[in-house]
Amino acid sequence: MEIYLDAILTIFKLQNLISIIAGVTIGIIIGAIPGLGAVTAIAAILPITFKLDPVTGIMLLLGVFCGATYGGSISATLIHTPGTPSAAATLFDAYPMAQKGRAGNALAYGVISSGIGGLFSAFVLLFLGPLVAKWALKFGPPELFTLCLFGLTMVASIAGTSLLKGLIASTFGLFFATIGQEPLTGIERFTFGNVDLLMGIGLVTILVGIYAGSEVLRLTELIKKEEEIGLTKKVSIELPSFKEFKNQARNFTWSAIIGTMIGIIPGIGAAIAGFISYGEAKRRSKYPEKFGTGIPDGIVASETANNAVTGGALVPLLTLGIPGCPVAAILLGALIMQGLYPGPRLFVEHQHVAYSLFVGLIVANIFMVGLGIMCIRFFAKVILIPKAILIPLIIIFCTVSIYTIYSSIFQIWLFFFFVMFGYLFQKFGFPLGPIALGFVLGSLTEKTFRQTLIMFGGSFTFIYERPLVLILLIITLLSLLRPLFLKWKERNK
Repeated sequence: MEIYLDAILTIFKLQNLISIIAGVTIGIIIGAIPGLGAVTAIAAILPITFKLDPVTGIMLLLGVFCGATYGGSISATLIHTPGTPSAAATLFDAYPMAQKGRAGNALAYGVISSGIGGLFSAFVLLFLGPLVAKWALKFGPPELFTLCLFGLTMVASIAGTSLLKGLIASTFGLFFATIGQEPLTGIERFTFGNVDLLMGIGLVTILVGIYAGSEVLRLTELIKKEEEIGLTKKVSIELPSFKEFKNQARNFTWSAIIGTMIGIIPGIGAAIAGFISYGEAKRRSKYPEKFGTGIPDGIVASETANNAVTGGALVPLLTLGIPGCPVAAILLGALIMQGLYPGPRLFVEHQHVAYSLFVGLIVANIFMVGLGIMCIRFFAKVILIPKAILIPLIIIFCTVSIYTIYSSIFQIWLFFFFVMFGYLFQKFGFPLGPIALGFVLGSLTEKTFRQTLIMFGGSFTFIYERPLVLILLIITLLSLLRPLFLKWKERNK
């Protein structure tokens, strides 16, 4: 108990509180800019932390991590563009809700859900970190492959009215993920002799292209009709009532658990957590047909899960020294530069610092909710900017962000290709969500499948030799059969 009290007193020192607030603020702003994200933000801030006290410096980075993960939902809500890949599933319901004149309500649900997910995972990190990290070590390539298969079944949940079109869209996503070098052997695929394609298509490039691009071109068509689409209408600020909040309790709980567990497993990430949680929320819902039309359930599921990844990702990092995502890898470097080596030694040699970080993550999430609610009115005003001004700004932000991340003009040309691709896909009634899902999961699915076959000499005996794989396959099969069972049940009624 004494170590917890000591950690609280450390975090509430003035310099540490200022560090957390500054980090969260910077993170929200950078996360809201399409194309940028937690990795870019933390990488930019990293050099500053080397001259700070270890706790102060790391808390600045953790504040940026939390803020940027939430910040991605702001642009997803207001301009149909996920500011970060983790917010890709958020826009399915957040943007339609904003279009109905409830932008403030959508942003409120986003920040509250983000806070709950972040706090849940922070408490898991605080009390169960070492125990849960041991469980996560059981996830080898076979388990990760099966988990990816389960994630791909979410296509049925985000395909919209036509499952066939959803499957076609996800196939395109899987194809785009194969462009470049084969992950294990380095063999070139679908590069057509172009050196720039060796590194493949950037995740930010395709996500920003298909979402921002299709929306920018759609908005361009409406410039002459600005009076008809209600741009002069005031955006009302509406926090969820206690009853609405209570109705989402189950959704909050399941989504937080899903996000935390996925965060703990190395190599998965917040984007996949958002998709899986969204799909599960739709499957559990009494009104699944309303998902994608602008209901709070979709926002709660995605934002709670992707923010729960923040604490989950720190479990293997701090307890085992294993970075589970790009952000965790940067944090690992920051800790080592401060003379702090993650793993069992951290809890022996620097116990005070370790528990201070746990408590600091809780405080960072509380500040994130406070800042988010206070700034909702400011964020919601983005929707009132005339489209003739907003469209060029979005394009500028997107192109600058992509070049900042990849330092490649070719990725900008790819961005414009996906602008047209996303626009035409929407015109012909194809959903964009399955493309993102297929691309995000494609490379990881292929890599883990190949690793699994190498481990078992090309045999599929891993299905019954690894109990966890069998359990995950059964869950995947049940999730596929459930929609058919519900249709059969409906027909019998």
